[in-house]
Amino acid sequence: MKTIAITSGKGGVGKTNVSVNLGLAFAEQGLRVLLLDADLGLANVDVVLGFQSQGTLEDVIRGGRDLEDVMVDVAPNLRILPAGSGILTLERLAPAELRDLASRLDGLGNSFDVLLIDTGAGLTENVLFFSAFADHVLVVTTPEPAAITDCYALIKVLASRCDDMDVHLLVNQVARPGDGQRTFERIREVVRHFLQVPIEDAGSLTKDEALADAVRERAPVLRAHPDAAITGDLRDLSSRLRRLLSRPKRPARDDFWTAWADGA
Repeated sequence: MKTIAITSGKGGVGKTNVSVNLGLAFAEQGLRVLLLDADLGLANVDVVLGFQSQGTLEDVIRGGRDLEDVMVDVAPNLRILPAGSGILTLERLAPAELRDLASRLDGLGNSFDVLLIDTGAGLTENVLFFSAFADHVLVVTTPEPAAITDCYALIKVLASRCDDMDVHLLVNQVARPGDGQRTFERIREVVRHFLQVPIEDAGSLTKDEALADAVRERAPVLRAHPDAAITGDLRDLSSRLRRLLSRPKRPARDDFWTAWADGA
């Protein structure tokens, strides 16, 4: 099972919509997909998909339930691990609790082809942990200056935690041709100059009113508006990212997880 964390330095850049629709696109291609809502405390994958869960990660972490007990089937080949919304304790998980959750997720490796992790936004410990756990990190930003600044800050902190991260940049809500590529090149040059960290181009997504309509309809845009421009962009993204699944997994890092569990 390969793991892709979808994260962002700033909220409101469309990270969760990317996660949900990418999961659906992978599932349509025949991959067995597990989508983990790891925006602990402010989860909204269930809102985008329009379902109500009967259990959450809180029941696993604090209630002794198995991961399989709280998974929700939302489409052929796609299952969701929901988190809880408005549960403050999930935002304050101890390092040992996070490491135990990572171990449980690793144990699902034979049941799924890909694990997508929709992290929270910003520089919280949970965001950094799940990004470090993943084989690949998809950082979502927009061409807006504040989003670009926060994107750079996130990449800087991630690089300081793990020097072997495989980081890919997706520019969302692109209104004009060329803005996505220009935004990527701007961030790449700053990251290369100050951090000496390589980042790869995951492309861009068109700003499309169809996505806002789908959100209001509480349905993924791939289902609600299959012919929209954003839907085509998302399917292209899934094809590009699928190539990552043939790359070798990151090696086990027992010392790293032990240090994290000790609060390092």
